Amino acid sequence: MVPHEAQRTTTPVEVQGALLLGIQGACASLALLSARNPDGHYDYRPERWYAIEELHHLLDWTQRYRDPQEVQTRIGMAMMEGWYRDGPGFQIAPGGLDFLAFQAGSDGYRSVMRGDAARMGSFELVSLDRAAGQAWVESSTLFSRDLELGILQGGLDATDDLLFSEVTREGDRYRVRFVNEANRASLPWAAETIDDAQVWRLRKRIRRLEFEQRYGRAINLTLNAAFAALRDTAHTDALTGALTRRALLAELETEAARALRQAQPLSLLYLDVDHFKTLNDAHGHGAGDRVLEGLVELLRRALRPNDRIGRIGGDEFVILLPDTDAGAALGVVKRLYQLAAHEVLPLGAVNWTPAFSIGIAELQPGQDAQTLLEAADRQLLRAKGQGRGRAML
Repeated sequence: MVPHEAQRTTTPVEVQGALLLGIQGACASLALLSARNPDGHYDYRPERWYAIEELHHLLDWTQRYRDPQEVQTRIGMAMMEGWYRDGPGFQIAPGGLDFLAFQAGSDGYRSVMRGDAARMGSFELVSLDRAAGQAWVESSTLFSRDLELGILQGGLDATDDLLFSEVTREGDRYRVRFVNEANRASLPWAAETIDDAQVWRLRKRIRRLEFEQRYGRAINLTLNAAFAALRDTAHTDALTGALTRRALLAELETEAARALRQAQPLSLLYLDVDHFKTLNDAHGHGAGDRVLEGLVELLRRALRPNDRIGRIGGDEFVILLPDTDAGAALGVVKRLYQLAAHEVLPLGAVNWTPAFSIGIAELQPGQDAQTLLEAADRQLLRAKGQGRGRAML
């Protein structure tokens, strides 16, 4: 079927064929268009311009679904996946923040739309705070809000430089939150988000699989396998292999309850890498990651199989020592420092010897998991306040 090309004397707003083909390709990737649209595929040409009615007609069939809003959001996301995978996405906007910046002045929207500006509207980045991890996009386009949401989230998801991104709609505005290597250390909410970054990515994958299954696309990865991967990722920090914050806190709750019930000792070590920010600034986040990996390997050599290591912040770790009183915990700490004194980790032109401060606390009658954690944190602050590189009980 050949669509009617726009006549500029009678059509105030036109849409470029490349956008229509992008939507068509997104529908095909989700196995939607061929299954639901009896008219089949249209013969659009990417360089030509078509009446805006072609866009509306191309998406009218989504109303046949019980959840057309979700369908249009998924189309927007898949469209951006295709733009990056098969189109010029990485040349135009190689990173997630570049994609946001491309919306400044409504450049992204106006690259595929033309005509009467008042009727056409805009899709414009109005603020971008890289340090705070937040941006705002205002919209008055001829697209549906659901398609817009999918386009914005899909563009952020398609790049690899963001550790986390989230788009929420507030009226005709979109709020974007993001975490990347440059701002993760300074954002108060980033530590828990980064713990869950891999979980976030897997959940996106699972949502797409659920969508595809619901609307008839054959999938190679079963949902059960995806959920199993989600459980594993939620439990284990992707960088170090330690427990995530969420998993560690769950283990702490369980162990504290058991220790109190059975009148058994339980000790906790709260460890912080000394001068980690300085190391990151001087040698880069890659070196910082190697330090964290090396530290967890050292901890494992010093600990028993039933001890637990959890990463609860950027460079903060908690170690659970079941059936261990404060005196025995001090022995563990002494062994850690002895091992660290002989450890050397190459970081490019320099070598790093592990340096860390530790707060120690033993569970007391009347305490719970949270108060034990807070007690160890207080001791850690004392250790750091007295010169770092030491432990306090």
